[in-house]
Amino acid sequence: MRRFLAVHLLLAAADAADAADAAKVKVQLFAEAGCPFCRAAIAGPVNQTLSTPSVAAIMDFEFFPWGNAYFVTAECKGAGEYDLSARKCFNQRCGSGVSDRPKDCFTGGLVCQHGQMECEADRYLACAKSLAGSNFMPFTHCVEAGYDNYTKALVTACAASSEIDAGALAQCFSGKDGDHAVIAQAMSTPEHPGVPYILVNGKAVEQPNDLLKEVCKAYKGEVPKACHGLMESVAAGSMVFYA
Repeated sequence: MRRFLAVHLLLAAADAADAADAAKVKVQLFAEAGCPFCRAAIAGPVNQTLSTPSVAAIMDFEFFPWGNAYFVTAECKGAGEYDLSARKCFNQRCGSGVSDRPKDCFTGGLVCQHGQMECEADRYLACAKSLAGSNFMPFTHCVEAGYDNYTKALVTACAASSEIDAGALAQCFSGKDGDHAVIAQAMSTPEHPGVPYILVNGKAVEQPNDLLKEVCKAYKGEVPKACHGLMESVAAGSMVFYA
């Protein structure tokens, strides 16, 4: 875990000067806690890309821990069992890029695809993001890796290993700051077919395994040497997503 943190946050800085002359590639990851395919993407291609210093240096990366969740609204409904049509309606009416959201977008019940445990874990991820910014990815990696045995003790251990204040995290989770953190992720999530959903400069990446390749292709400056070898080493095959 500390290696993930050190590589992403410290080693990438050594390559930042080489990437200064061109705009960074904007990478957005939309995913949710507990989703098997999200966990595989975070542990695999996302980790690989962020752990390559020269490639991480040319990226403007952000993870939005909301995924396929939704709030129940008068128009979209969706109370009770998880409802795919309600989720899609919610994204259209309340998600990213919507200029005139209904007043009840974020006041109804919260429904998560994998149940209450996912809702809780996503809230912790949103709080960690609000506290640590981009530095919260090691925490995300830790929680997702241990999700099969998810407990609050896991969250506390992941906070400690990721150098996030566990007390501040718990306070955010149990209070209004947690509500605001969750809503911020919901408001930032666009319409999407399923998760993990990855955008590179606004363009959807069809397969998470293609992330490294797409970042290298999208960069307009001198392509890092790491791109040449690593693009060829990305695992072949496809990865499905949760609708």
